[in-house]
Amino acid sequence: MMDGTGSLLFDVPLRSGMVFSSEAFLTHTRVGAATFEQNFIITDTGTELLTKTPMIFW
Repeated sequence: MMDGTGSLLFDVPLRSGMVFSSEAFLTHTRVGAATFEQNFIITDTGTELLTKTPMIFW
């Protein structure tokens, strides 16, 4: 959950086995909008990327 300023508000710490999603929404006047999302699973040693779609920006 976010507080409207971009800060995350968590009641509990992230723990191994939890799934986390990160999203960004980009807009530009007269061009349009784009979204960017990555999904992770929290592990004992860090994070594992679940999103396998290549991200290519020109």
